[in-house]
Amino acid sequence: MTAQQSEDHEQQHRPNAQVGSRIGRRLLSYILAFSFLVTLATTAFILFSDYKRGLSSYDQNIHQIRSSYLDSISYSLWNFDIPQLEAQLTGILNFPGVAYVFIESSDGTLFSAGDVMQGADIRHDIQVFFQSNEREFNLGTLHIDIDYTTLFSELKSKAINILVTQFIKTFSVSIFILFIVNRLLTRRLQRMSEWAGQFSLHQLEHPLDLSLIRGKADELNDVADAINQMRLKLQQDVIREQAATQELKNTKEKLAVAIDNAALGLCEYNTEQDQFDANSHFATHLGLTRLELEQIPHPMEMLLSLINGPDATEQQERLHQLLYGRIPRVFDTYQIFNKRDELCYVDMTFQITDYQENRPANILICMVNKTQQHIASQQAEELTINLENKVAKRTEELYDEQMRAKLSMQRLSQQLERCRTQLSNQRHNSLNRLLLQELTLHQQQHPTRLDIFQRYLHIIIDDHTQTMDLSLHLQRWLTTIPVKEKSADLPLSLVLEENAELFSFVLELLVPEENWPQLQQLMIKAGTDGRSGFIQVKQTLSNHRQEPYGFTLAQHIAENRLMGDLKCQWQQETPTAEKTTHTLIMDLQFSLSSR
Repeated sequence: MTAQQSEDHEQQHRPNAQVGSRIGRRLLSYILAFSFLVTLATTAFILFSDYKRGLSSYDQNIHQIRSSYLDSISYSLWNFDIPQLEAQLTGILNFPGVAYVFIESSDGTLFSAGDVMQGADIRHDIQVFFQSNEREFNLGTLHIDIDYTTLFSELKSKAINILVTQFIKTFSVSIFILFIVNRLLTRRLQRMSEWAGQFSLHQLEHPLDLSLIRGKADELNDVADAINQMRLKLQQDVIREQAATQELKNTKEKLAVAIDNAALGLCEYNTEQDQFDANSHFATHLGLTRLELEQIPHPMEMLLSLINGPDATEQQERLHQLLYGRIPRVFDTYQIFNKRDELCYVDMTFQITDYQENRPANILICMVNKTQQHIASQQAEELTINLENKVAKRTEELYDEQMRAKLSMQRLSQQLERCRTQLSNQRHNSLNRLLLQELTLHQQQHPTRLDIFQRYLHIIIDDHTQTMDLSLHLQRWLTTIPVKEKSADLPLSLVLEENAELFSFVLELLVPEENWPQLQQLMIKAGTDGRSGFIQVKQTLSNHRQEPYGFTLAQHIAENRLMGDLKCQWQQETPTAEKTTHTLIMDLQFSLSSR
């Protein structure tokens, strides 16, 4: 360490040795000044209170004189009892603060007691009256001079006593506080000051250590702990900064290698010297060597002259604006012919890095050769155009196929519609044949059967389709059949959307009223099987007969309205001695989603 550094070090640490005395003197002066102000205020308050109390005492004395002495004085004056009057004035003179008292009678006679030369601060005048035979006589005036000298003397001695006592107490307490502050704060602050004077970013190994007071930590220890934590964080930050610096250095080296590998051309153009400072990649992109590029006069004009293509004029104009400082940065893709007359496509960025007198002084130029990418992009565009043409051609072919398929679907739809029409005609033909048959029978022997068709037509035309419970409907219909033996095997509920009157009509066709006399037993069963339902009517007859005359109409309703089927089967029971029975089983199937 040199002599100058030693002197600076001493100047830095010399105030630290006096920090305790400065804080002590300042603390002592603050305590004494504040205590003096508080003592003055309390003393003034006490003295003022005593002064008011003394004045009140004097007023009470005057009141007592009025109440105790005034009657006797008036009586003595009335009777001219001079000795008694002097004794009374002497008694008044014994009251505190009374300096001189005298009576001035109405005829001018003067009676007094006390020292008339002593002086008075205030005089009280009291009229003396005497009453005799309900008459009041003014005998004179009693004058009492009050002197505050005694009161002021007492207040002065009391003030001196209070001030001296408070000064001694305040000074003693201040000395004790100064001792405590020096022990608890000053020495530890000196230690912190010395540590802070030696603190630097290169010496972070030594922590700030403060001794504990009676083994307990206080606020200064908390401050020391916080400083030590800050020291540790700074130490960690310094280590991280050193690591970041080293990493930045390594990154710069890697970036230089990456620039060389990526063939990134970098150049700095100095407008004042009109010279390029470029790397080898920049010169290679221009078809030159680095030495040839440095020897070219007016290199920026040379670079602008290499720009070619349909946008060359606009690009050169923008670069001229950058050279005049009107725009700070220019980036674009340029088409150039280098010095070897090779067509190249390059991405160049021109960035002003320094100004001098509002004009560009240094311009950074970055160049990347995109020739191969541009050629690949052109080839990709050509492939895209070819692909689009093929897609358009294939789209037209698919459109033609779609139109042909649509025409085929239209022909198939027309054929399907004709088939539906034929099927509908066939169904109507069956109904027409049935109606024709019934009309023929009506003319011959069964004139009442036309009522059945009339009723059917009414049901179809009105068509009161609604939500119905088929199980409940079958139970109600079964109760209307007058047969002794009848049973039903029905589900708990079978809900569907259909005309309930139509089901009743079909059941009446299957079990006509003309069969009731031969009907011995009737069984009905219903249920579902997937998307269809079924109703089985089993009736036992005493005589074998043909199917009911309405069976054909019921079969037509089952096939065309209920989208199902109706079948009929006869079973002959074993004959007995008494009779032979015949069983007719009819199975009705219907679609649950026909409507």
